[in-house]
Amino acid sequence: MIRSIFMVNFLFLSLAFLTEVSSAEEIYVQVRQTVVRASPQYWSAKVAQLSYGEELKKLSEDEGWFKVKTTAGSQGFVHSSAVTSRRIVFAAKSSGQNFSSSDVVLAGKGFNREVENSYANSRRGADYNSVDVVESLKVSDAAVVDFVTKGKLAR
Repeated sequence: MIRSIFMVNFLFLSLAFLTEVSSAEEIYVQVRQTVVRASPQYWSAKVAQLSYGEELKKLSEDEGWFKVKTTAGSQGFVHSSAVTSRRIVFAAKSSGQNFSSSDVVLAGKGFNREVENSYANSRRGADYNSVDVVESLKVSDAAVVDFVTKGKLAR
């Protein structure tokens, strides 16, 4: 009797695991870098670092966060704004041109030097140096947690 109960439980758990794995949707990182977090909060501990184009398995979704599994086997949460269901393919060019990771990310979103120059020309008074300064700022996870805690911003 105990053996039968054990076998039924084992089969049920196996089926549940296989269903979760087989139903996982493939999604891809659409930003230059992002992280997998331990819980669905921006200030949660980092589980893994991800780069543009990396493939993930989406296991579930809840309030704008996806529970994912990386190709290395790490599990955690990424915000839906950092990923896309569109497969990201890098095409090799024989022109010998070198492109930065920023160029690749922007090209994936429809930007190129021509579009950027057109945008800049239509807004001649804009201060793009300030944007560069803000983009270069690095804030540690500890500083973010401290800010959220002191500001009582957590739910």
